[in-house]
Amino acid sequence: MVASTELSEWESEEYVTAFRERLSLTVDEKKENGGNPDDATVRRFLRARKGDVSAAVEQYIGAERFFQERGCPTLILTNPDPAEACYNAYCPARNFGFDKEGRPVYIEKTGLVNVPTLTKVRTPYDLVHRHVRQQEIAAYRMRQSSKERGTVVENQIIIYDLKGLPLRPDATSMSLMKAVLTVSQDYYPERLFRFYLINAPFVFMPVWAVIKVWLDPKTADKFRVLGRNFQDELLQQIDADQLPVDMGGTAESVWRNTIPLTEDQLKVFQERVEAAKKADRLWKPNPEPDQIPAGDEDVEPEFSLSN
Repeated sequence: MVASTELSEWESEEYVTAFRERLSLTVDEKKENGGNPDDATVRRFLRARKGDVSAAVEQYIGAERFFQERGCPTLILTNPDPAEACYNAYCPARNFGFDKEGRPVYIEKTGLVNVPTLTKVRTPYDLVHRHVRQQEIAAYRMRQSSKERGTVVENQIIIYDLKGLPLRPDATSMSLMKAVLTVSQDYYPERLFRFYLINAPFVFMPVWAVIKVWLDPKTADKFRVLGRNFQDELLQQIDADQLPVDMGGTAESVWRNTIPLTEDQLKVFQERVEAAKKADRLWKPNPEPDQIPAGDEDVEPEFSLSN
């Protein structure tokens, strides 16, 4: 398979070999599970740590530990999200198409996500785990695109539509944003090609100033904060048939947030969150309800391996 870009010095065979040797020693010393990363994965971590082999190995081992705790990727990609109904009700988002280089595109109507309502049915841990699920879906789509194109596709395009964003984001929203950005940087390095924040209102700029501090400068450079006239920039990167009509494309737009929870579903999910709150486990894993009531409509996962 052909590499999509020329390799930097940090990605040379010399660095890859040094990474593998250091990984082997570290695994033996610390009794860690180091896995068996392919060369593309090794190079991603080397790029993230700017050629610092020891730091790259430590980050990689930390990521492997995180993946084992979260059941990545096998458990995530082969098991539907038991709370799919919650996201269909409150979080309009889609894995849409691909950009001109075959990178998968994920679009979220972030401005329409009602975080205070969502956190009554899902804990912060759940919402971060949903982000982890999305990163695994993106990685799967990258692998499929690589096979189809015969070239390495290893990063993605993310679009957040901020239309409808509250004038003053609440503290929980900011905490969640910081948490998902930390997950992306620490455990999925070099998976981002471009992050578009479109329909950004003027009042968002102070928020962006805070978010930017949380980002590595190299990662921050991949963000584009755009107002209402964003279509031309998106179309430079993504063909019109791979973008929804409401974003300047020609593809039909079907957004998931049109299936409300039933009263029985709402009660079950709210009781679980309240129990987690009483046990001080909002940021820790909690068992899902033994039985989730059926909804008024069938809710299919937004993504499955059969897609």
